[in-house]
Amino acid sequence: MSLIGLVAVYASAVDAQTLPEASGSDRVLQSVDSQRSADGWRVSIQLSIPLRYVRHTPRGHAALAIIELQSIGLERTEGGQPVGHQAIRPFGGANDPPILEISTNPAGPRDRVIEIRFLRDLPYEVSQGSDLRQLHIDLPRAGDPAAEARAAQFLSAGRDAMTNGEYDRAAQLYTKALTLNAPAAHPEAQEMLGLARERNGQRAHARAEYETFLDSYPDHADAPRVRQRLQAITTASEPVPEPRFASNRRSDDDLRFDLHGGIASYYSRSEIYFDDGFGSAVTDQSWINDLYLNARLRTRAYEIQASAAGRARLDFEGGDVGNDSRVNAFLLEAEQRGSGFWGNIGRQRGGGGVTGRFDGMRLGYRPNDNLDFQVLGGFPLASYSSDDFNTDRFQVGSVGQVLDVYSLFDVELYSNYQNEDDLTYRAALGGQIRHLREGRSIVASLDYDAYFNAINIAMLLADIEVMEGLSVNTLVEYRKSPILTLGNALIGQTAGSVSDLHDAFSASQMKDLAEDRTADATNYTLGARYSLNDRFDLSGNWTASKLSGTPGSGGVLGTPSTDYNFTYYAQIAGRALLMDRGVSVVGVRIFDGDRLDAYMLQLNGRYPVAPKLRLNPIMRLEYLDGDEDDQVRWIPRLRFDYTWYDVVFEVDAAFEMLQSVGGADRPNEYGYSLFAGLRYDF
Repeated sequence: MSLIGLVAVYASAVDAQTLPEASGSDRVLQSVDSQRSADGWRVSIQLSIPLRYVRHTPRGHAALAIIELQSIGLERTEGGQPVGHQAIRPFGGANDPPILEISTNPAGPRDRVIEIRFLRDLPYEVSQGSDLRQLHIDLPRAGDPAAEARAAQFLSAGRDAMTNGEYDRAAQLYTKALTLNAPAAHPEAQEMLGLARERNGQRAHARAEYETFLDSYPDHADAPRVRQRLQAITTASEPVPEPRFASNRRSDDDLRFDLHGGIASYYSRSEIYFDDGFGSAVTDQSWINDLYLNARLRTRAYEIQASAAGRARLDFEGGDVGNDSRVNAFLLEAEQRGSGFWGNIGRQRGGGGVTGRFDGMRLGYRPNDNLDFQVLGGFPLASYSSDDFNTDRFQVGSVGQVLDVYSLFDVELYSNYQNEDDLTYRAALGGQIRHLREGRSIVASLDYDAYFNAINIAMLLADIEVMEGLSVNTLVEYRKSPILTLGNALIGQTAGSVSDLHDAFSASQMKDLAEDRTADATNYTLGARYSLNDRFDLSGNWTASKLSGTPGSGGVLGTPSTDYNFTYYAQIAGRALLMDRGVSVVGVRIFDGDRLDAYMLQLNGRYPVAPKLRLNPIMRLEYLDGDEDDQVRWIPRLRFDYTWYDVVFEVDAAFEMLQSVGGADRPNEYGYSLFAGLRYDF
């Protein structure tokens, strides 16, 4: 194998990008919700695909949080490249969580990095959602202990004053509590201040205090009672019950409409040069436009959501890809809040045994918070990158979920059957068992194809906090590469569809071809992360991976197997080293392959050099030790963005040098890439 081929093997194993990614596919950030309580904020990020939380940096508190995620299960088998950059700006009001922006970037073919920009340096915690499609960001309300104790005294005295009918004095005490740095006491003080005004006959003042409460704490457990009090004042209706100072009731807004989305337009260009007179070549020159919209209407009983995402690419070079446009999502969803029916229709991502995207619908029933059942049907897209409405292949499936079994784990079981040209394309049975608790994440997945009598995926991962600041993680995975379907028979063939291939081969022959084109991949990972102190985090992992060979058949050559390739990686991340509110990361990676060894040093920083300007310098240095030739690769890269009102200007520029240091007579390579444009997120 040539060194170029070896470098490709290494790059695949490293799972790291070098030059900016210009291609686009489905979004990962779907929506964001927030709930406020006396303890602070819980911000829930809804993801479009299952992603496992790996780590976040820095620990404790920061102005910029970096969260690393990894795809699992069937999502790891898809061959498409992720979208380059996505962002959501769901907040911005005075009574919203102190978050400026939530954005995501690809960290490799199967990894993601979510960045959260806070208004200021804040304490925060990150936890995994119950179904791997949700992340929780908890922002505790930090108060002064002395002020909290003083506020508690004011609240107690205020209750006594209310009991004695001393409403003026009670109002003064509650007002004093609100002036202290004691956020835990503010909801009660705000409500009781309104009640004191109301009892004192100051109806206009009481109305203003109740409105302030609802503006400040719209999702507080006592918001329904305050809303009822406000309505009673406005309509002169009957009195409402007295407040209970400890309530577990859940608030539901009568009507709420949310709209967010983004529009982006980018120019992308990359070029490679060869010395010794070998010339140069433009590898990409295109203009890319992306659009994403998500609208949600929530009432007390129902929630309706519509989303659409698409992109258009104009290829100035007229290469093999050419101009293209596609609709990645166009979906309408409706559900009864709490228990009841739910459903959707349109273009959507997988889940429940579905691979890739499909055009169709799901219908589900949720009898209670712990049970969910659904059936689905539709037409899978012909391939990951295809945008055509494909009726040649159809699929039906079912999914059942049982949550919180014995208060220990969640169970999901599914079936998925696909047929094309009256041939079985996929006949899968599978499921997942999840134990996701604070400090412990254990997930086991299995996908079995009854038609091929083969296991597509068998996976076990665990992430356990051993002690405060120290956690270990492991991943054991076997999977087919690519996932075994009848469509694998097309690999290496000139036929463009299963139907065309069926003209030349029988059903049993096509089944054999699909099995021959499918390799077995195994992967073992063991890692750990440790918080050295409130400024430094240390993490690392060891990975062993192997890919089996495939036999030649049907006029297609076979592929050789690889021995085990080993990867060793360690990084240290620091907060506020070179700049306040900045994050600096130093990483070292060693790749020990059967045909190539590689050594990599990477420096990465994210720095808010001004309130609206952020820099992300990256420097990567590699030494590639091949069988016949050694090479050095150097990649300096700079990403920066500047925010002007709600418009963000972004530039991502990189230079790459690949120079031979061995005895092989080959030209040195130089290249650059530029990815520049603007986006508007709302």
